[in-house]
Amino acid sequence: LRDAMILQVARANIPWILMEADRDFAWTPDGADAGVGILSTQVREGLELRLFVDQETLRVVRSQGLLSMGGQPMAFETTYSDFNKLGGVLFPFAEETYAAGVHTASIRITRIRPDSDTQIRSQG
Repeated sequence: LRDAMILQVARANIPWILMEADRDFAWTPDGADAGVGILSTQVREGLELRLFVDQETLRVVRSQGLLSMGGQPMAFETTYSDFNKLGGVLFPFAEETYAAGVHTASIRITRIRPDSDTQIRSQG
């Protein structure tokens, strides 16, 4: 469970992970979708985060956290869609989540409201 939570935190931190200039990413084409590439990085020993990036829009359209449980690989996936801008920043307003290939949730975001101390800035 701890490793699954670590992968969840990594998924929530995707924008900050991508902004880290010294992050070591491997880039490979996604064999299932010619228009998508995969950025992958080790979160820590035995935990990998893969980001599926649409090569035309450069949007992360899916994330996948991989861990090994008793020698068996397990994947936690989230697909992102319905992208809308807020303050010049693009957010996915719909998510589908899966654990080990089983659909676990459909999430529809209806509003994003930064708190009064937060400023949303677009990184150019």
